[in-house]
Amino acid sequence: MELKNGALAMSASSLLFLALGVLTGGALFYASLAAVVALLAADTYRYVRLTYDIKRQLRVTRRLSKSEILLGSSLTVSYDLEYSGSQRMSLPCCQPGGPRLTVKEPSAIVGLGPVRQTIEFEVSPSGRGKHTIEGLSIEVETAFFRGKVTLGGSDTISAYPYIDVRPGRTAGHGPAVGDEAIREGSGTDFSHLREYVPGDSVRNVDWARSSTYGSLVVKNFEDVRSKPAFLLIDVDASMETGQAKTELESAVELATLLSGRVLLENERIGVACFSGSDVTAYVPMAGGKHQMARIRQLLASVRAESDSAGHRHQSPPLREVIAAQKAFGKDADLEGLSAIIEEAIRQFNVNVREDGFIKAILKVSRSSGVPCHFVVATNLSMGMASLLNGVRIARYFGHDVTVALAPHVWYEPREGVDAGRCYRKYREAMESIARLRSYKVDVVEMSAAQRPEEAMLAGRTRRVRGVPGR
Repeated sequence: MELKNGALAMSASSLLFLALGVLTGGALFYASLAAVVALLAADTYRYVRLTYDIKRQLRVTRRLSKSEILLGSSLTVSYDLEYSGSQRMSLPCCQPGGPRLTVKEPSAIVGLGPVRQTIEFEVSPSGRGKHTIEGLSIEVETAFFRGKVTLGGSDTISAYPYIDVRPGRTAGHGPAVGDEAIREGSGTDFSHLREYVPGDSVRNVDWARSSTYGSLVVKNFEDVRSKPAFLLIDVDASMETGQAKTELESAVELATLLSGRVLLENERIGVACFSGSDVTAYVPMAGGKHQMARIRQLLASVRAESDSAGHRHQSPPLREVIAAQKAFGKDADLEGLSAIIEEAIRQFNVNVREDGFIKAILKVSRSSGVPCHFVVATNLSMGMASLLNGVRIARYFGHDVTVALAPHVWYEPREGVDAGRCYRKYREAMESIARLRSYKVDVVEMSAAQRPEEAMLAGRTRRVRGVPGR
């Protein structure tokens, strides 16, 4: 309950009448004070009685048209009102929104009476994740007081990013998730000849060659298909950088796009989110509609997380550690440093085990069972050394790796930011990209102003043409 301007004026008047009554001793001022106090007391009683009557005798039942919604669409919130009181009145009401929840025409008029009525509001979420829809807010107003009564409780809805699995949208030039893998035996392209073994189809026997060789010879065919994919999303706290769109949102958009494309090709895909020291979310590799629902749930709820240690472990690349160990081992004059070298190696192993990116690589490699293509969406928060170590581990297990770099601060220089600092970050990013490509790692650069389709298509064009530039 809050005081209106009239109540404030009456309160000021009562204080004035009281002061004049004390100074002059006049009965007129005391009578005026009593009248003002009586008016305020009567209006207070009326406001309390009206509020109590609404809370006790107005029954509000809320219904949501859906509890899960895709971004870009809307849902309907319906309220059934049943009033059993004797007073007949019309009160303004509204559906509260939020910073990421938009309500179309949020205000309406509630007519309290014996007839049951229904009012509806159209609500649209503007961001992914869970949103709380508050209850119906009814405004109660008297001559001197104003307040709100909220009825109907609250509900939570989930907003999911849109995963496009419709065929034909980008046929022939869509974003390529990874390189193609050759699978023998099920395709139509001829591969080679081999001797017949029990179980081979008679249709594949090359009778002309068999008569020449004196034994049955069959044709072997190969099928070229895309590899299964696994998306690794960096959820370090630094991924919340950005103005109109954060780096994490760009990574989620890319994961949404690739998930739909891979599932459309009837291929398997999985998603893992990693922080500075651990794997925070994991969806095993699978295919089909149920996998789409699981990925959609994960992408809707993923959030940036701060590392408990407060920093990333910046380990040197594994190759450099091994090379240093061999170099020290060959030098007899440095035998006294053997204990220090061994401690450095142990510390390297500890850092690798504690790194969330390495943990994600190992977890996926052990659970996938087949070579797949990793797409790592990151802003290099794990450091170049950790990234290269992870790439080596992935390649050891037979996986391919593509690094999708989220938009950096130098893409959108803000006012007041030091231009020299932005340029240094730009140089560091370019050097990191050049180093990754020198290790034959595909790099896709995302921009806050660029759609994920455009970024992936640009990366694919560079890979096909062999252009080492940006």
